[in-house]
Amino acid sequence: MSNIIFLLIVKFISTQLISDDDLYKKALYEMEKTEEFDNIIKENKGYFVSNEILSFNTLSLFYKDELGISAHQFFAKDKLIASDHSSLLKLSTRKRSYLKVFFTEVKDDIFFCEVFETNARKLKYEELAKFGISYIYMFKIKGNGIKLMHIKALSNN
Repeated sequence: MSNIIFLLIVKFISTQLISDDDLYKKALYEMEKTEEFDNIIKENKGYFVSNEILSFNTLSLFYKDELGISAHQFFAKDKLIASDHSSLLKLSTRKRSYLKVFFTEVKDDIFFCEVFETNARKLKYEELAKFGISYIYMFKIKGNGIKLMHIKALSNN
C-alpha cells in the first residue's frame, strides 16, 4: 500500500514540474502576443534565442521595486552567466537575426527575458552592444503555465 501511495505522490509531483525548455517556450509564446514584441519584430525577420542562461540578478535589478528588494543586494558574487543550455537554440526562428533573446535562471518561480537588437554577430551577453530599445519581461510560474507580470522598456543609446 505504501508503494502505491509513494508512486502516486511521485506522479503528482512530476506532473507539476515544468521543464526549462517548456518554460522558455511558453514565455516566448506569451511575449509574441505583446505589442512591445510586435513593434520590435516588425523590423526583423525573426529572433535568435541565446543558449546562455543569465543569472537572475542580471535583470532583476530593473524590477527591484516589484520584487521588494534593495539595490545593495545586487552586488552579490553571482556570475553573469548561470549556465549554458544548447537546447534553447532550437527556439530561435532565425540563426542570424539581429534580434536577440536572453533568459535568466528561475528564482522563487520568477524569471526574466530581455529582447533587444544588436548588429553584432557575437553571441555572448557580456560582449553585445545594444542599441535602440530593449524590453525586459518578468514572468511568474503558475502551476504548469506561466504568467507575464510586467514589461519594461529601456533606452540603450
